[in-house]
Amino acid sequence: MQSLRLLILIVAVFMTVLLVHGQSRGVESAARTAFQFIVVGDPQPEEPPLEQPEVFKTILREIESLRPDCILITGDLIRGFTEDTTQLRLQWEGFQSAIHTIDIPILLTPGNHDVWNDISEQEFRRRTGHLYYSRNFGAVHFMMLDSYEIGQMDKIGPAQLEWMKRDLEEHSGAEHIFIGVHAPLWAYGPSSNWMTEVHPLLKQYNVRAVFAGHWHIYQRSNVIDGVRYYISGGGGGMQAISDMAGGEFFHYMNVNVRDAVVRYAVIVPGNVHSDSVVTRESSARAAAVRDELWSDPRMVFDESGKPQDRLSVQLHNPWADPVTGTFHWSVDRPVAAILPAQGSFSLSPGESKTIDFTVPFPQNLSMEIIQQARPALTLSVNVPQPQVPISVTKDLIVVRTAAAHKSVRSIVVDGDLREWKDPWVIRLDDRSMVTLVPERWQGPNESSGSFSIMYNDSLMFFAGTVSDQHLLHAARKEEPYQADAVSLYLDLRDSADFQKRFAFKDVVLLVFAPPSSAGDSAYWRTVYPYGTQVPGVAYASQRIAGGYTIEVSIPLSQLKNFPSTKKEIGLDICIDNLEKNGNRTRMLWNGIWANFMYANRYGRLRVK
Repeated sequence: MQSLRLLILIVAVFMTVLLVHGQSRGVESAARTAFQFIVVGDPQPEEPPLEQPEVFKTILREIESLRPDCILITGDLIRGFTEDTTQLRLQWEGFQSAIHTIDIPILLTPGNHDVWNDISEQEFRRRTGHLYYSRNFGAVHFMMLDSYEIGQMDKIGPAQLEWMKRDLEEHSGAEHIFIGVHAPLWAYGPSSNWMTEVHPLLKQYNVRAVFAGHWHIYQRSNVIDGVRYYISGGGGGMQAISDMAGGEFFHYMNVNVRDAVVRYAVIVPGNVHSDSVVTRESSARAAAVRDELWSDPRMVFDESGKPQDRLSVQLHNPWADPVTGTFHWSVDRPVAAILPAQGSFSLSPGESKTIDFTVPFPQNLSMEIIQQARPALTLSVNVPQPQVPISVTKDLIVVRTAAAHKSVRSIVVDGDLREWKDPWVIRLDDRSMVTLVPERWQGPNESSGSFSIMYNDSLMFFAGTVSDQHLLHAARKEEPYQADAVSLYLDLRDSADFQKRFAFKDVVLLVFAPPSSAGDSAYWRTVYPYGTQVPGVAYASQRIAGGYTIEVSIPLSQLKNFPSTKKEIGLDICIDNLEKNGNRTRMLWNGIWANFMYANRYGRLRVK
């Protein structure tokens, strides 16, 4: 059966070579180039055990059957972020044991999980060669770049840039040039030098395509000045959800070069798709359905922990054509009904509607019961121009609520919390809040926390205590959340925009690391907005018996819409914990995924 499935896959890929849309430069000449390569991104294990994900192993088996001429793996090969050289060695052995039977040339780029300090850089060089390099296969030339050079965050550094210029000039006669890089730096805006310094080189030397990973999605990004940009990060690293329309699915790419023609295909293990399975435009249409056409179904628990017994979903047609569609609810565990269970709708151009649902849950309903039942609402809609059906499923989001009170006393940010007389209203102390390997969480003594938020006329204050016996700092100080740290997520948008899943504007993520057990000082970082540090923040942390404190003040001038009695803001709090044995857990107060972009998963902070 397995042999038959592989045979079908090989035939499908062969047909893709014939049928999938290609790109040609110049007039096709007599046959002289026939080359096939595979692109895989982000196959790293999320956590120990150190064995590579099963998805990556499946991909490797399929690649062996396809027999390409080479394989590009665009970084994040291991879990990384360890100071233990034995653990680092074992992680690399886990990756290399997965690929050791493949007798196909493999080109690797370093990802942020592979190189983060001098020791990890030396290990990468020892096991794989150079951090950036090029290789020829006849008329096909590959350049593998390093997007995470130490000291060059989100940039291609000057030395690498000069090397690129020399290499491209030396190989300017190559018929096909492809680039592999870990991070999609072209999408980073002004914090990166890609579009100002790198892309002009690619344009000058007629580079065909650039392949990146880092983001665990597939997307055929822009075609700029003839250069095709792809994000392909679905090689096995953790996926937040499975969303074909949005590009979040496990996959790899197959690229066929025939003379002057290049054809690109996307392979979900066992299935072949055109490279247009998710484009920037189709992703935007799916996002419009998900984020603009209808809001997230939400069940709000108030500050006392009591759930509402009804919820509403807002529909709005953003297009100039009418749309029609259907909806239905599904649950993994039937704890109660959500009514109506199914229905249909139609919307005129620009029209808005509200669909109300009743939720006759039992009296003892808890957030954990709802999360285990996983109620989900699926919307199928015919999207105009082009008229294509799109189906999107949204889980019922459970929303915790906390209150922020105005301080009646002076607060000094020194890590001493005795002036905090109010109760710690935000608690992270339950296994249901552990979003990363919950079965490894050993209980509140290993990792838990209690927090509160207050404000005065000029500052927001955030403070709390965390239980943690041994405190470690991250190997890369730019990523404190890779070890012991507390993250504060704030969504400062108008509440009408809370529904939008991928949020950038008005979202703030600050991460606070305590003093380490090795004597390293506490420090903090702005993770988002990218490339900036929120000004005026004060932070202090103290070691206490069994853990640590954090105490923070943030100028209200940096927090749009807070405080306001008319508005709420989105809030989430995350505790990252790294043990000496390498075990890592992550706890989130409300969310299911510790990524600032998923702001629709945040809880609510109400001003009192």
